[in-house]
Amino acid sequence: MADRAVKMAEAGCKYIAVLGVDFMSENVGAILDQADFKKVGVYRMSNELIGCSLVDAAGSLTYMQFWRQLQIHLLHCM
Repeated sequence: MADRAVKMAEAGCKYIAVLGVDFMSENVGAILDQADFKKVGVYRMSNELIGCSLVDAAGSLTYMQFWRQLQIHLLHCM
């Protein structure tokens, strides 16, 4: 995504909107800065936290119980 943003900046784009979680827009901004396109504006389409379903799932009780059960089975295999 950031590589595409650099190509857009090279083509004259002055503003780039990023759809996705906040770290994606931060990454695009950092890569543009590194490529000497510091004046190109990078914006997220939402100022609210989008979240990440993988992170949400990893924090759930069901997920933790899954790993506890797996750990028990692994200990028995040893």
